Amino acid sequence: MQKIMEYTEMIDKVKALAAQNRAAKTAEDKAEVRRQMDALKESDPKAFAVAVGYMAKTTEQKVKELTMAQIMGLA
Repeated sequence: MQKIMEYTEMIDKVKALAAQNRAAKTAEDKAEVRRQMDALKESDPKAFAVAVGYMAKTTEQKVKELTMAQIMGLA
């Protein structure tokens, strides 16, 4: 149960940093997000890998859903 909580917290942190990265306007802002992402990765490499894998899988699923909606004329 503890690991699940750690993974959930890591997913939330990675999501927040991903959002910051999308909002970053300058190279300096993006570099700061990258530095924070690297520090997060170093703090718990396994949880970080799980979080990134989860986000990739979630994104893949959303793309499939949007593609199907578009094919069916719902989007």
